[in-house]
Amino acid sequence: MLQNNAADPLPIAADGPFVFATALTESSSYSVTVQHHPDDTNQYCSVTNGAGVVATTDVGNVLVTCSIREEIILDDGFENPPDP
Repeated sequence: MLQNNAADPLPIAADGPFVFATALTESSSYSVTVQHHPDDTNQYCSVTNGAGVVATTDVGNVLVTCSIREEIILDDGFENPPDP
């Protein structure tokens, strides 16, 4: 789930372009963020080029990337180093 300017929630279900329901006028600021990550707790999404000011054309360079988090397994034999 994405949001723009801390409002205007937009669920994303597939790759491709997306459009928020509320249009912004020229010279308006925008800030696209991830409101909720996918239900799969191993996925994390980030936004690139998510903030700026609307020019005379639609903003088309916002990129949302979701990836699977690497699972970290701790070794039970790990010991803390001694205090100096």
